[in-house]
Amino acid sequence: MCADQWTRNHPYIGRCFNKNVYTKQNVLAWPAHTMITEQVLRKLYALGVELHEEDVEPHSHTIDRVVEHAMSEMKDIFHFAREDGQLVVDDIRTRVVPMIRQTAEAGMLYQLLNKLQLEDDVTCRHSIAVAMVGVLIGQWLRLDDEQLALLATAGLLHDVGKLHVPAEILNKPGKLTAEEFAEMKRHTLYGYEMLRGQEGIDEPIALVALRHHERMDGSGYPYGLQGELIDLPSRIIAVADVFHAMLSKRVYKNELPFYQVIKEIGQSAFDQFDARVVTVFSRKMMETMIGSQVILSDGRIGTVLSVHPHDPANPLVRTGEQFIDLSSVQELNIVHFVPTP
Repeated sequence: MCADQWTRNHPYIGRCFNKNVYTKQNVLAWPAHTMITEQVLRKLYALGVELHEEDVEPHSHTIDRVVEHAMSEMKDIFHFAREDGQLVVDDIRTRVVPMIRQTAEAGMLYQLLNKLQLEDDVTCRHSIAVAMVGVLIGQWLRLDDEQLALLATAGLLHDVGKLHVPAEILNKPGKLTAEEFAEMKRHTLYGYEMLRGQEGIDEPIALVALRHHERMDGSGYPYGLQGELIDLPSRIIAVADVFHAMLSKRVYKNELPFYQVIKEIGQSAFDQFDARVVTVFSRKMMETMIGSQVILSDGRIGTVLSVHPHDPANPLVRTGEQFIDLSSVQELNIVHFVPTP
């Protein structure tokens, strides 16, 4: 068996080593708690190192560690930004961005999002999720490493301007007044001003903080930019931002079912969002769920078998011995995915 065959869809991808892994010559190959990606597996294959179940952690332990670490780092970074008006950019690049990149490569998206729903700091968890989804979209668009690093950093910092929006507006359970909504929208301007002169922050990252609420049809804010006037990173983060916001429960709204989020974003592909970004996002997002268990709207549990390229939100699902093509059964939908244990 060749390396590609061995690594593709390997069951240990996305998990971590629970101990140091050594070569046959007793040389350390990877330290404990390293996340297992295809790149890691290819190196182990080349070294002739075999892995066994007792060598790796359960998914849940890995996800807990990733979320705990990322949340801790981002809380510290946002605390200093709120208190001192300064961002510790080196900490973001060296301690958080690599974690986002590695997690995206391991394909742990849904499990990570599910865990992030349980955390209490909305701005932090949302920033981590948007960075994660933004990097995934960038990978699916075949962007290079420099662009992926930019998306990770921009995703983590896209809402940094909310640190200057009063908490009573951010956490208001009811509808915002016109004045309150105007202040909320200023978070894009606040974020840009915080980032644009910051040492170590490139202009494209600051522009994402400014433009992630702009829309292709000119209906967004703060400037109502249209089409190609909106840079690609901002168009990507716009989709990632809306995706996670719709999936998340907030004080002023309930979360939406996964399938509904995919459908609604897909319906906006030719007006609000970049059609190429949304097309790739919708198809690939659902393809990452192939093999996952799902809860259908009638309460049954099934397994996703394949995804329709032109209707990704309604895949082929197996429940027991029955095969259901959701694209042809209008009364059934996917409500939730069952997290991997």
